[in-house]
Amino acid sequence: MAVRSILTQVQATPRGTARLQFAVALARLLDAALTGVGVQAFSPYIASTGAFGYVDAGAIQAIRDEIDREIAEAKALFEGTASGQGVRSEWRQAVDDPVDVLSRLSRSADIVIATHRSPSEGSAATAEPGDLLVSSGRPVLVVPPEPQPLAMGKALLAWKDGREARRALSSTLPFLQQLKSVVVCEISRPDSLEDADVRTSEIAGYLKMHGVDAKAR
Repeated sequence: MAVRSILTQVQATPRGTARLQFAVALARLLDAALTGVGVQAFSPYIASTGAFGYVDAGAIQAIRDEIDREIAEAKALFEGTASGQGVRSEWRQAVDDPVDVLSRLSRSADIVIATHRSPSEGSAATAEPGDLLVSSGRPVLVVPPEPQPLAMGKALLAWKDGREARRALSSTLPFLQQLKSVVVCEISRPDSLEDADVRTSEIAGYLKMHGVDAKAR
């Protein structure tokens, strides 16, 4: 399966900008469409209850205005970055729980790109990768706060025979096909080396059938 659709949350913050630049570069590399999502949750009754037990309408409106402003800034950042790189793109936005929104939109995405929240962010602002992995059912590529462009050179495929590893192999196959070479490696006890050799050789053979230069280790 080729990666033809990428989904990511967009925020006009240093971490969000770096994530977007990575997503745009990856979309361009894979000739994929990129969907950017501007989303934040709105919880005025938690944030705006006054000292005397009432809700300050002015404070509620100020919070909502701030959310709308930040989403508008994210949209401008997304459109400028995507169009500047010639990437096919689509913008979506909502005032709702980020994990719920991204999980729903992932129905039409091949992969979701995410970054761990910074210490200053909460669940209302940023979708955490682990939550997306559980709720979306899609592969989630977790990038560091300041990611470098994805280098399609050599890769190590660390193998542990099980359902999770097989699912990960299937999800990453489009990326592995872009690499110059892949080493399939399993770390095992001395009395299991023969079995490990069989498993890694089978995986290397599977990858070769899909056009990947793979070796077992």
